[in-house]
Amino acid sequence: MIIRFSLAILAALALSGAAAPGQDEASEKPLLLGNVKVYMKAGRIEAPGVIAIDRGVVEYMICSRGGKDYESVVSLDLVPSDLNTALLLIGLKAGGGVDIVGDSRVPAGDGVVIYVEWVDEKTQKKARVRGERMITNVQKKGHMREIAWIYTGGRFARDKETGKDIYLSDVVRVVAATYRDPDALLNNPLETGIDDVFYEADPAVVPHPGTKVTVVFEPASAQETRNSSGKDEDVPPGAKPQG
Repeated sequence: MIIRFSLAILAALALSGAAAPGQDEASEKPLLLGNVKVYMKAGRIEAPGVIAIDRGVVEYMICSRGGKDYESVVSLDLVPSDLNTALLLIGLKAGGGVDIVGDSRVPAGDGVVIYVEWVDEKTQKKARVRGERMITNVQKKGHMREIAWIYTGGRFARDKETGKDIYLSDVVRVVAATYRDPDALLNNPLETGIDDVFYEADPAVVPHPGTKVTVVFEPASAQETRNSSGKDEDVPPGAKPQG
């Protein structure tokens, strides 16, 4: 079940974070949802975190702190439901389509582009890469194809003791899954999403564990979202890698 919020609540949050008339996007004051910054006018979300691992098998591009850090490249300091609200606020729609781990169906929903930013320890200059560049496909011996991660939205479960609905992403703390996970907000749409044997963190790109990072989430174009399926090839026919 995809998490849904009251339209009135979302409207109030959007109004509270909206830029003043005539305000330039570059000086836009973000709406804060916990540690999540939402730039409504720019359509951008930023969240702080650290590098969790820089080598070894990964099943997640991103988890949240205290979750599956041991198999995630980045661990964010946030509550997943805050990020989910942020994605809704910038106009994205979750589509679901992932009911079990490794679901063979292609995930449904709007596309999201992920960037990871940090300050290089040696040069003291800002580094910025697409999230997929931090991951190696061990079978093709190259980086993961640049994709739009599909906003599936996560799901609820009923607490037997309290009778209340629980947002499972907040419990298991998963955000962006390379190996499809129904509790992740974002899922890998490529054919490699059906198994956990394809991906490892790339130590040639990923800074050492503990490095502070900012993860940026932006809406993908309709074309990039459409192209983000099929085999994990470097560039799908008719598409160009971005950023």
